[in-house]
Amino acid sequence: FPTRRSSDLLAAQLGGDLGAGLIRWNDAAQQRYPGIGGAVDKLRESTAPVVEEDFPVHLAIMIDQDGADPDRCYQVSHWRQDDPNQWPPPQGDTAVVRAVDVEYVVDRLVLDAEAAWVRHPGSVAIEFLLPRSLLHIPVTTWRKEHESGDPQPLALDYPMVVRSLERMRAQHWHWHWRNRWKTLRSTSAATIHYATGAEMAEPLQMGMRLKDPNVAAIVLSAAPRPDLPPDELTAALRAGLPIAIWVRDDANDPIDLDSLHAVVTHLVESGGLIELPRRALQARRAALTGELPPYIAPEAVHRLVVLWDDADRLVYVDQPSVPRLPSGDSAG
Repeated sequence: FPTRRSSDLLAAQLGGDLGAGLIRWNDAAQQRYPGIGGAVDKLRESTAPVVEEDFPVHLAIMIDQDGADPDRCYQVSHWRQDDPNQWPPPQGDTAVVRAVDVEYVVDRLVLDAEAAWVRHPGSVAIEFLLPRSLLHIPVTTWRKEHESGDPQPLALDYPMVVRSLERMRAQHWHWHWRNRWKTLRSTSAATIHYATGAEMAEPLQMGMRLKDPNVAAIVLSAAPRPDLPPDELTAALRAGLPIAIWVRDDANDPIDLDSLHAVVTHLVESGGLIELPRRALQARRAALTGELPPYIAPEAVHRLVVLWDDADRLVYVDQPSVPRLPSGDSAG
């Protein structure tokens, strides 16, 4: 029994796949010797690490176009945080996969993370690091457990956000970004800029509006496109705004700005901007069960995209630290 106690404590210290393996070994041993089961459970409860419930661990998944075949192949890598007090975790292997297989690769990364997090008492979050050219990918519609024959929507289990790969690489943008993130974290006065679309006729004037130190978020007038020159999103990234919100395009079912603004107002009315990822998760669940307020369009919630860029959680991406701004011949 003392050996079993030591291995449980060691598993808690190790974390990750190795720690999860030790815990599974202990569970199997407990089945073979049921007489000690109650003592082991009490011991686990008494030695469980104390973790803040609102201090999640993260699975950050980077998806980028492969230089050899950018239209059909993507590079996928990840950072899985097993210790909520440590960032950054080591980067996982990078795989080059066909675009049609990316969802299945993400499925495996999520299941591996869930196995590693089996004893984590706090919350978890999933985020996708995407370049401008891939922001159209519908990551919030992806599912997990495909091999079960009954795959489940990821966006109903976890807060899911996207992050800007261009800004992660552009160190000259980081000073403004860090300051604006500090504003978001330290004050309830952080505000939202609602873009109109017409503002980009005078981009310098819009840039000046976004330099207001209290502005921490922007609601885009349209989804960012990969083949346009700098627009509202580029202006927001340059100004350091950590949050951008839009809805995915669908030519057959366009979402008007009033519907989007109503969703955003609903999400921030309780808890403010800092609660946005968690509130978006709650809204997606409510949209599925028909529990949204009558003035909220469920389709606007389903297609909502939240770019949530935590400036305190940088990762090193092995690319030049120069943003790849969109150009007329960018891949779609």
